[in-house]
Amino acid sequence: MARSAEAGWVERDRVEMVQLAAEGWSAPRIGAHLGWSAATVHRVLRAALQPRTQRHQVRLRRPQGPRVAGAQLQHPG
Repeated sequence: MARSAEAGWVERDRVEMVQLAAEGWSAPRIGAHLGWSAATVHRVLRAALQPRTQRHQVRLRRPQGPRVAGAQLQHPG
């Protein structure tokens, strides 16, 4: 499934996180490989270990860009 064209990128990343963890990779290493934080990898792996009836869908969202301290959004117009 990790290479399936039908699966979305989020699902592919989740599956790859679990596969790499099963191979013995650490969460920081997985995160660096896939471009996610170690905390996100930990959340995905914890969710994967829960019984199927208790699982929550972990939402993965890539950052939209760098955060700028004190930046204000300006309305165009």
